Amino acid sequence: MGFAVLGRRALHLSRAGHAWPGAVNIATPGAAEAVAYAREHGFDPESFLEQPISWGDQDSMRHLNNVRYSRFIETGRMKWLASIGNELGGSDRARLFMEGRGVSLILKSIEVSFKRPVTYPDTLLVAHRPHNLQDTQLNLASIVYSYGQQRLVTTGDCVCVWYDYDQLKKTAVPVEIANVVNGRVKSG
Repeated sequence: MGFAVLGRRALHLSRAGHAWPGAVNIATPGAAEAVAYAREHGFDPESFLEQPISWGDQDSMRHLNNVRYSRFIETGRMKWLASIGNELGGSDRARLFMEGRGVSLILKSIEVSFKRPVTYPDTLLVAHRPHNLQDTQLNLASIVYSYGQQRLVTTGDCVCVWYDYDQLKKTAVPVEIANVVNGRVKSG
């Protein structure tokens, strides 16, 4: 795992060497503190997503539109899922996870709690931590941490179901996937 620079934008290199835009550039002011907070609370570094806030992300109340948090959490969840695929079998396996082929996750529910408003300009760290792994589902805790405020601004939890996209039905998590996910479960 490492970093590459593309122009002025840093790209995260996964263990398999594939680049993800939105990865954490530790040189960004506030990033080191955000990463330390997420690691201290057991969040999976493979899920870390840096999300700059655009002026247009705000709503008429002059803060980040609440729907954006769910979108950022979704993007981080997909990054985390692709990292599981990469660990299992490289970019081909990650692509299957992302394209909804074979066994992957499908979102059942999401809960988002807003702690503090975010305004432009700011950059956020989005991070995920799997917990409560069961035979057919798992929970993913998420945090959104503001570089500008140097504090947690949003938390979330989603229930994801293991789903066989070829058979179009819920399924038990395959052992090889469960082993990888269990390796990433940490207490928070």
